[in-house]
Amino acid sequence: MSSTPSIPDAGAWDPSPGAAGEGGFSPYDPSATTGGALPGASIGADDSSAFALPEPGSAGSAAPMIRPTSAPTGYLYISLAAAAVALILTAVSASAVAAVLAWGLSVILGLGMGMIFLVKDKARQTSPWYNTASALPGVLYRVSVVASIAGIVAASARFALFVGRM
Repeated sequence: MSSTPSIPDAGAWDPSPGAAGEGGFSPYDPSATTGGALPGASIGADDSSAFALPEPGSAGSAAPMIRPTSAPTGYLYISLAAAAVALILTAVSASAVAAVLAWGLSVILGLGMGMIFLVKDKARQTSPWYNTASALPGVLYRVSVVASIAGIVAASARFALFVGRM
């Protein structure tokens, strides 16, 4: 005695009136999801607001704001200031502590901030809105590297003079 297996109803794909008409979805009935009207059916010839773009900056706007980017010169100013402090420190003081401090300022802050500038600037240059009109960042970078190297040499010479007098 074999029994025939019963196949369950197809659910939402069931074309029976109970499936789509009572909140179910039927792929054969587009009015089931749009509330009786097809998409775009209510748009008339005089209804141009359906295709209007939102104003930039409005709450419903998805358009990004265009912001031009430029080189992060603040890092170079910090580098130049550290190199200047290191040079002044080596010129004023003859102690070994001041020489080591000046050397650290020149290496860590002077050259370190120059390196951070390079990394951040290369990341910003990938933007299509990068400002390439100014030559100031390139000049500031070269000056900060030269000033940092001068601070390193001056601090090393000051430390060598201190050790030589011992």
